[in-house]
Amino acid sequence: MSDEQSTDGQRVDVRTARALLRLASYGDRALERAAADTYAEFVSVLYDDLDEIFGRIEDNKSHYSEASEDAITIAIVGQLKTVGYIANHDPDNGGHCDVVVESRWKPNFKWLGEAKIDNGPAYLWGGWLQLTERYSNARPENNKGGMLVYVQSRNAVDRMNSWSEHLHQNGISAAFEWSGMRQRLVFATDIQHTSGQNYGVRHMALNVYHNPVK
Repeated sequence: MSDEQSTDGQRVDVRTARALLRLASYGDRALERAAADTYAEFVSVLYDDLDEIFGRIEDNKSHYSEASEDAITIAIVGQLKTVGYIANHDPDNGGHCDVVVESRWKPNFKWLGEAKIDNGPAYLWGGWLQLTERYSNARPENNKGGMLVYVQSRNAVDRMNSWSEHLHQNGISAAFEWSGMRQRLVFATDIQHTSGQNYGVRHMALNVYHNPVK
């Protein structure tokens, strides 16, 4: 892209345009969302957006420390809609998946998320099975998904370590993220789906534990 683009005979400075976009909520990624021509690009921008949304919710964790799964999920879906995704809570997608996100510009691009309060690895495992064996199909434009783990107890890092160890005991390897906004609170798994194709899942902890001494 050149430094300037012509629109109706006027010169538009791209740097200025980007600055104006940043004035809007999440505006710094507006161009990336609209320009995501591949599924990998769509998912990459979505994960950046989810990381920022999670951070904003954690900044207000006192409002979510005792909230239900549905209440937290509805808040996340609402913010995804705000930034331009087609996002729905609990639609019918081979069953009632907690989160379905689609691109507004690429109708075939779809991402599924299963949300669970962290009530222990056995409880999370039920959500994992729903995501990987009931809701997903692992087609090329739908071969990524997520586990949204809402941690309302102390030490989210330990909770995610326990979840990854449970997966490991069931033959599923996890790769933690060690940089960026969500380091040690996010890990990825890649499995062979029941369809025979690969299916990647990003496991994301939302840390809303809030029990101050005073």
